[in-house]
Amino acid sequence: MRILYVIGKSQYDSTSVFMTQMADRMAACGWQVTILDGRKEKEYTEQRKAVIKAEYNVIFSINGMLLEEDSVLGKILLQKKDVLYCTYLMDHPLIHYERLKNQYPKIFVLSPDRNHVEFMDRYMKNIYAEAFLPHGGCRSSKCIPYAQRKYNITFMGSYSDPGTNLDRIDKYPLQMAEMMKKAVGRMTDDPEMTIEEALLQCLDFQNIDVKDYEFAQILSEFREVDRYVRSYFRDKVIRVLVENGIVVDVFGDGWDKFVTAHTECLRIHPAVGYEESLELVGDSKISLNVMPWFKDGSHDRIFSAMMCGTVCLTDSSKYLSEQLQEQKNIYFYSLKGLKYLPSKVHQILQNTDKSAEVAENGKKLAMQEHTWAARSDELMDYLQQVVNGITDPQQEETVDFRKKIIVRQSILIKNIDTTVLHLHRQEYLYAMRIMQLILDDIGKLLSIYEELEESMPDQKVLMEILNNLVEVQETKDYVLLADILQLQLMSFLTQLQENFALDAPKEIKTLDGYRIEPTSAGSYTLAMKGKEHWMYLHSNGNPYREAAEIASAWFDREHYEYVVYGLGLGYHVQALMDIDESITVTVLEPDENVICLAKEYGVIDQGDWNQRVRIVSDADFHYLTMLSDSLSKEQQFVVYYPSMCVMKNEYYKQQLEEYFIGYSSAKTQETRLVGNFVKNQSLFSKEVTELSDKFCGRTVYIIAAGPSLDGNMMELKKVKDGDIILSTGTVLKKLLKAGIIPDYVIITDGGKYTYPQTAELTEKNIPLLYLSTVYYRILQEYPGDTYLICQEGFQKSEEYAASRQYPVYGTGGSVTTTALEVCIRMRCRRIVFVGLDLAYTNMQNHASGTSYVRYNAKGNMIVKDIYGCDIPTAKNLHLYQKWIERRIQKEDAAGIEFIDATQGGARIEGTEIEDLDKVISP
Repeated sequence: MRILYVIGKSQYDSTSVFMTQMADRMAACGWQVTILDGRKEKEYTEQRKAVIKAEYNVIFSINGMLLEEDSVLGKILLQKKDVLYCTYLMDHPLIHYERLKNQYPKIFVLSPDRNHVEFMDRYMKNIYAEAFLPHGGCRSSKCIPYAQRKYNITFMGSYSDPGTNLDRIDKYPLQMAEMMKKAVGRMTDDPEMTIEEALLQCLDFQNIDVKDYEFAQILSEFREVDRYVRSYFRDKVIRVLVENGIVVDVFGDGWDKFVTAHTECLRIHPAVGYEESLELVGDSKISLNVMPWFKDGSHDRIFSAMMCGTVCLTDSSKYLSEQLQEQKNIYFYSLKGLKYLPSKVHQILQNTDKSAEVAENGKKLAMQEHTWAARSDELMDYLQQVVNGITDPQQEETVDFRKKIIVRQSILIKNIDTTVLHLHRQEYLYAMRIMQLILDDIGKLLSIYEELEESMPDQKVLMEILNNLVEVQETKDYVLLADILQLQLMSFLTQLQENFALDAPKEIKTLDGYRIEPTSAGSYTLAMKGKEHWMYLHSNGNPYREAAEIASAWFDREHYEYVVYGLGLGYHVQALMDIDESITVTVLEPDENVICLAKEYGVIDQGDWNQRVRIVSDADFHYLTMLSDSLSKEQQFVVYYPSMCVMKNEYYKQQLEEYFIGYSSAKTQETRLVGNFVKNQSLFSKEVTELSDKFCGRTVYIIAAGPSLDGNMMELKKVKDGDIILSTGTVLKKLLKAGIIPDYVIITDGGKYTYPQTAELTEKNIPLLYLSTVYYRILQEYPGDTYLICQEGFQKSEEYAASRQYPVYGTGGSVTTTALEVCIRMRCRRIVFVGLDLAYTNMQNHASGTSYVRYNAKGNMIVKDIYGCDIPTAKNLHLYQKWIERRIQKEDAAGIEFIDATQGGARIEGTEIEDLDKVISP
């Protein structure tokens, strides 16, 4: 193969380096390579003459630049018979539209982003062929040990003020400028959105229909949108670092225009040549990168940083997440979560050994797979195929036909579910993005359906459904669109899946205690034998839909790193990753059989599991045991409940149940708690620590609402002066009705059902202790003094406490456990529990006269009572019991006497059992 490399006079020095390395590799592989270098003026004339006489199979250039300075030579070269003009873009095709739109005889365009390839395939019909070729990397000549490097964090690139770029948009005609600004807004709000998606939505919003070639023409004007969005996020990334006290060394033009009050943290250096930049990166611990809006591609800065033995810190893309693994060979940050970027930088810089390991891993990987020589090998394969007339290099795999269609339709069903969910949430831009994928996938399946006529329902039904979808999309009746997808298309595909599954069942392995079964969606579910019966880990209908709902409940926009207990067949893990491309997951699974079954029947081989998921085989529960100490603020631990239910180790199962109940309760109440906090905040005045002098050294009677309270409540009238009665809200009115006036009352729950506890209360001399998220009407109407308790584990409360230097308190999940925590922290001398049954004494859940009393309560587990006999209780009550037992054993509780004067209920280890009358009058 004969190839001519054309390097123009205006070529960046970086791209000339790339081209030279690729040309050297081709020559080493036996290709006849000629380089025509427009920068070498002395040799150029002779080279030009030789080039005109020679014959080439391929002419190769960068960015569509074929010797603009010598247009005559360019025309001569392209008129040669059977020559293929191949150009490699460094940017979005819209930047080079004017060059690419020319009617070349045969042009083959390479792009470092798969989205760009799809764009050209659809909108630029003059292009003969297009293909994806990621950038490669270059290494520095020096190798400086990681710990000895001069710079902590460097950034190679220029600065352009976003405001100035926005001014350029204002110079366009009014309608175009408004559309461009709307596109800017969409892309900054959703950093995953491509520029072509933004334009499509803007056109759709204004009911403007354009032809494909017109769309490409309009998008070429959106280069200012591309310029603005790139400058906007480059500014934000650097700004969030310097404003958090992190020193960044920037090398490039324009940084003198970066306005910040933290100038000491921005070290500005002049722009440097490409090879010098490699030396600087090789002397840095972190090379910071902001992707140039390549949402499914790569950039040379990433692989060059890795080859220089530097930790690369970059935003991600779909391609990068497939190739690289967080904290193994790279560190990713999210443009959606830039507030976490400073803590990630601190983590990298503080953990030198770990960072050096990541840098070394990255270097090995990049040197093996992501050099320009490796890219040259890919290019040679492409050129062989295109030159020989092979326009589709990917051949059909020789796999079982029906198996292939079942997998395709399973993914299609998953996408339909996701689209319906977005439509129901009125997230129409996301829905329409996936809707296009659905229609494309159905189009690819139609030809296969024709070959399967004997297994197909009437195809007229499908065509009618598709026509309905197209019509409804045009009218933008999104309610009807969701119905058609769910009730018509989903039903049609489900019927197909069941037909194909029956025709071509997969041979399923059998393991004692494990059962793999096909589902209506064409995928598989897993059932496991528990102690007494079988339990399913996933839905028998549509495990994708079930998993999407679970993942949606887990995702909180605050965390992008998750530790999940329980693998199952992996649907919930995949659904979590589908939410955002920057999410990474560690899965803890103690059962090796489950891991093996997931690999064979689950979704582990889909998407980018290798890069974004780490499966830990935790048979000895070592990782789970260490989790409380190793979990970072950026990580969220979640429990997949079905996996927990089939655990064989009862001890760890109980620990997980305790966590699950607390987490689920908090998650369920999250919206309500935030609403209460916002409404309560203006009423925060006094804080509970102000009562320390009143509680310190005293005896405190914590009065709970257990059924045993009916037996000894009247003894509380004898409590000595100076001792404190702290009533829970549930029994406040019961005590007052009996003539017992507590010194304080505590209420913690955020539900409106707590409102009657203090409604119409006239007693003004009972101070209220309350959590920041207590039901707002209680605080608005309470007649007495109120004292705030800032709880641990609720972010807004923690932030409020930190801003005022208040302590935060553990709550343990109940009002009584919160009361105990407060009393311990305020150094009471004795803490006496009254009415704290934590069980169903006499088959009753609460004391009489309270709003929650229920008789014939059976519970769901058995514990020992204070007399050593069995007593029924509920799991949540048992968890409170265990929390109390652990809390009173902690170091700060030493020296405090804990007495259980309930005279009934569960035995609380660590407390002394005593009758209430003897406690009051020993």
